[in-house]
Amino acid sequence: MITWVQVQTFLLYVEKFVAERVKEERGTELEEMERAAHEPDRLIPAREAARLLCVSESTLYAKADSYPFTRRGPGGVRFSRRGVLAWIAGEGSPPLEHSA
Repeated sequence: MITWVQVQTFLLYVEKFVAERVKEERGTELEEMERAAHEPDRLIPAREAARLLCVSESTLYAKADSYPFTRRGPGGVRFSRRGVLAWIAGEGSPPLEHSA
């Protein structure tokens, strides 16, 4: 039988693990944002923008017109990489629907 103390210990372990993973991911994103600040802006495909925003491609396309970093042209819909990173950094509102 599992005791309440064992459950609490396990939950603390899971919380610590998740916190470390979030810290690692955020650190990587911050490094990427700092590096991008020194590069010229470029248009990126939906797959890359969706990965950066942590949303599905279908969500990104569905909300493309509401994002200030969406660019439409002869090649279809693309996204400003610098605009996406600025959005993530808090210069825009977060996306409404996140992918699982």
